[in-house]
Amino acid sequence: MRVNSCLPGRVAAWLVMALAGPLALPSRAQNPGLVSACTLALAGRVADHESGTVLPGATARLLETGEVSAADPYGNYHFHVCAGTYHLEVSFVGFRSETAEVRVASSVVRNFQLHPDAVQLAGAVVRGQALVAPPTQATAALTGRDLAATRGQSLGEALLKVSGVSAIQTGPNVFKPMIHGLHSNRVALLNNGVRQEGQQWGQDHGPEIDPFVASQLTVVKGAAGVRYGADAIGGVVLAQPAALPDSAGTTADLHLVGASNNGLGAASATVQGRPRQA
Repeated sequence: MRVNSCLPGRVAAWLVMALAGPLALPSRAQNPGLVSACTLALAGRVADHESGTVLPGATARLLETGEVSAADPYGNYHFHVCAGTYHLEVSFVGFRSETAEVRVASSVVRNFQLHPDAVQLAGAVVRGQALVAPPTQATAALTGRDLAATRGQSLGEALLKVSGVSAIQTGPNVFKPMIHGLHSNRVALLNNGVRQEGQQWGQDHGPEIDPFVASQLTVVKGAAGVRYGADAIGGVVLAQPAALPDSAGTTADLHLVGASNNGLGAASATVQGRPRQA
């Protein structure tokens, strides 16, 4: 057949295609696997083995392809895969993961029921050491042989051994401690944690504390002494007795003190003990 070359190019091309007939294109009927081979459904539901409750958010993963599907609010997961054999791993927080082999030749439904996983933590040992906080106030203590050398004297006389402490004396046994020029109701006295306020009533009233009882005399000087009371502006005197015995038995202390001055003397006896338990 002859085609006039004077026709426009597009019209000539259309005539050639029309006369040549339909082209031999591959059709779905001739090779259906080209389109539908990887559209097979692999789906299922993930639930709790004990209660049967669905597990939304459970993770399903194909180990061969690495594809991941999260379960919907009804616990369902789904994939679109080609025919073949796959290993499907399903996991959820608080449950043991499960892996199953699934052979896909057509659409497959594979449900999972996960078992709760009891997580046991290993024992933990915590070791620590208390830090000794640095003192925030100036303190001075009288203990041991220095304190024993003051036996038989009043508390005020014993405190004269501590630097920065003086005393007011109005009689043979009336010594009132004075710290930074303050005394009486400006210096707090605590005997085994109990406040003693007898020395505040007047010049002739001394501290009502037996110096033989104290095993340590501590003086807290400066403004930090107000932690023991608002009136302890000058400082604080702490008389601390020895600790009570923590084992069975009896102990005793006897002190006899004599002085040539005015023929003074003092005696003190202390007995303490703890009975044996039956």
